[in-house]
Amino acid sequence: MVLHSTILLGSLVLILLGSAFFTNAVEWAGIRLGLKEGAVGSLLAALGTALPEIMIPLVAILFTGGRAAAPSIGIGAILGAPFMLSTGALAVAGLSGLVFARRRGTGRLYPDPRTMRRDLGFFLVAWFLVIGSTFVPRAFRLALPPLLLAAYVGFVYLVLSRGRPLEREETAPLYFARRMDVPPFVLILSQLALAFLGITFGVRFFVNFVESLAGFLNLPVLLFSLLVAPLASEAPELFNSILWIGQKKDTIALGNITGAMVLQSSVAPIVGLAFTSWILPPAALASAVLALFAAGATYLYVSRRGHLSGAFLLSMGGLFYLSFVGLVIKGG
Repeated sequence: MVLHSTILLGSLVLILLGSAFFTNAVEWAGIRLGLKEGAVGSLLAALGTALPEIMIPLVAILFTGGRAAAPSIGIGAILGAPFMLSTGALAVAGLSGLVFARRRGTGRLYPDPRTMRRDLGFFLVAWFLVIGSTFVPRAFRLALPPLLLAAYVGFVYLVLSRGRPLEREETAPLYFARRMDVPPFVLILSQLALAFLGITFGVRFFVNFVESLAGFLNLPVLLFSLLVAPLASEAPELFNSILWIGQKKDTIALGNITGAMVLQSSVAPIVGLAFTSWILPPAALASAVLALFAAGATYLYVSRRGHLSGAFLLSMGGLFYLSFVGLVIKGG
């Protein structure tokens, strides 16, 4: 257990530090490129903090030497990330709104409603197709990855064309150049590269940890990775969103979560759809369906009211997440 704990701690440190440095550099890349606020949140920040979740299935399915448990870890990470984002991450965002209510003057969150509807609408359609593909013949299923990739490219184009630019005054200094008002691109790229390497190594260690610890505890690897992998890999989204909510940057904060949901419903499933049987057991399907319901509820709320209540996000996300934990415990 000491060895397992050391591996877990080391992998988490690499993932968290790597994601923090990556996100900071990505924000500055967005500023230097003159990108819109929505693009920084839903694209660049989401990409930086979603790297661990994307790398886990990629490494588990393609680069683990054919170990029997690896596909289950990969599928668990693919399904667990959208579930955790649509329930636990949004619940933490709601809690943050309530915690910072005195500083903000309200417990409500005010992200751009169009950005929220766009991201959540994309997720609902893409995730429905990904989950529904488990019930169709493999020949039809293999046509979905290029469709998902094309849809994400279209999403990127749409995001880049709308919104307001992000101001330099709203962004923390580049970690590699804290005393520079405008860091050079070479330092931004250097920080990006180093952060990516840290995330890659951290994820590789984490995949090994999940597989070995699940065997040690005699737990199903798929269920274990559905609950444990997202808790660890979603930490960057949670940490950054909490900070942004405290700074009243609600569009970037929520876009960081919903943008990651878009990425996890389109790009991340491609490896699972193409290189596994994609036969999902009941618990995995339950997590996917709960993610759809949670995202749908959030979509309806923001569409009707134009804002998000911190109390609603906390109660809604917490309810769906605890419901799944109860199902896992009962079935385990």
